[in-house]
Amino acid sequence: MWYGCSMNNQPLFVVHHHTTCPGVIGRWANHFFGGYSTLYAPSAELPKADTLQQPVVVFGGNMSSNDPSEWMARELRWLEQLVERNHPIFAICLGSQMIAKVLGEHVRSCPQGSLECGYLPLTRASAHLPSHVYQWHREGFDGKRFDSDVTVHARSDWNGGIAQAFSRHNVWGVQFHPEVTHNRIAALISQLGQDINHPSARPLETHFDDHTQHGPQVRAWLQGVLLAQWGVAV
Repeated sequence: MWYGCSMNNQPLFVVHHHTTCPGVIGRWANHFFGGYSTLYAPSAELPKADTLQQPVVVFGGNMSSNDPSEWMARELRWLEQLVERNHPIFAICLGSQMIAKVLGEHVRSCPQGSLECGYLPLTRASAHLPSHVYQWHREGFDGKRFDSDVTVHARSDWNGGIAQAFSRHNVWGVQFHPEVTHNRIAALISQLGQDINHPSARPLETHFDDHTQHGPQVRAWLQGVLLAQWGVAV
């Protein structure tokens, strides 16, 4: 279902590209809820934050949370209202950067123009997080401006040390892409193949082998977080 909101408690997927694939998150939404609704944020009307009942998943995109466009400002205001209500939100990549901005962080690109691309290790991660996660982004934040009610669960060494996973009550943000499947990785490589040749990107041949190795651990962690969030809405 595109561009609208379900009247039941099926999760609401907020996307920033028509080609976004929800991957394993979509599979679980179909399994546990019988479906989900999808809203294309750049052009769709956002539901009223004070009456929304659906858990929200905010997906990524190759635009910046610092984009001065009207739709970006509108979505940031909407997310701020949801965060204030402790609404269940799981935000990925661009989505996590938007939540970080709402919580007072400065999102920036790496001065050297590098990116995190491919499966890379987490540092200073809590015991429950996977050891390696799939990355594809050029911007990040260090988490030092978060209030004390925000917990940074993991970092990476990229860009001087950035926050990779954080939570505040029932809101989670992750810089990485836990939703990816083999097919989604192939699609990203096809769409953004120029990034693969970047000196800081993981070699092309490692993306699929690393997914086979690390994907199960990532999915196990992700399912635990989502079911804890989604259970609030059931």
